[in-house]
Amino acid sequence: MFGKPLVLNLLACLGVFVSRSQDILPFQESRFSWAAVEQRPTPEQLNTFLAQHRKDFPWFLDKPEKYDHRTVDSLKKRLHFIDLDRDHQPDVIFEGESGGEATMFTIYLNRSNTYKEVFSNEQGIIRMDWQDGRLHKLYIQDWGCCAENVNINKIFQLSYDAAGDPKFIQVYQGCSIKGTSLPDTLFEKAFRFEVINPAYNIRLAPVVDDASEQEWDVDGQPKHGNIIATLAQGATGTALAKKIDATGREWWFVEIDEEYYPASSYAFFNATHLEFPTKISGWISSRFVKPI
Repeated sequence: MFGKPLVLNLLACLGVFVSRSQDILPFQESRFSWAAVEQRPTPEQLNTFLAQHRKDFPWFLDKPEKYDHRTVDSLKKRLHFIDLDRDHQPDVIFEGESGGEATMFTIYLNRSNTYKEVFSNEQGIIRMDWQDGRLHKLYIQDWGCCAENVNINKIFQLSYDAAGDPKFIQVYQGCSIKGTSLPDTLFEKAFRFEVINPAYNIRLAPVVDDASEQEWDVDGQPKHGNIIATLAQGATGTALAKKIDATGREWWFVEIDEEYYPASSYAFFNATHLEFPTKISGWISSRFVKPI
């Protein structure tokens, strides 16, 4: 996600977070490990699924270009058979190429060997939480495609009806800049804070840098270094970790509450482009903030 396994993975693993919605901050390794949860399908199960959903994968099955790696065999490697709903029937998750530049995943529930599509999203799964033997929460990262510089992290919580069919309800969304510096230490207990000063800078890294060139800079416009946005006076969030720079200044790695998503930003999406209330993550100086 940020180019290396995150120390922030500990935030999820150790539960070092404070969120008003009590949803785990989904900073983790970039890809999910399927080996821990998937089952080895029988040839009959594979063939049954492919016969029913051939139309879903034309870029794998319908005349792929010569030397293209997308073949029936490569498709089979992207199909993960898992009992998601505790009915002892293997369901299927496809994760792989979408036919365009982005990747995607799709979830199919097995109903007496009939596979029903129930959810789909771009990019990939980074974590699954289970409750009473059923999939309970799904953590997704959309790392974009092409030259995108923003990661969008999402959490969906599942509720099951009387028939056992799941409903996927989004409960969290956060975004972060690719290349954000990672903390070396974590607070023993994360805590809430409020910004005291107006136009307070949130940065890529725990250092004052107002002049370096960034990939999102516009030619002919002033540069802002590692500042990714400015926060309003009174903005609140959660402090998760800290770092001391060479001058002795203490920085906090934070997640800013959704209602204080910056109205404008040098690096993040404009809030009007987001369909779900979104938190942002980065570094702020601890000088003009107060715990609440």
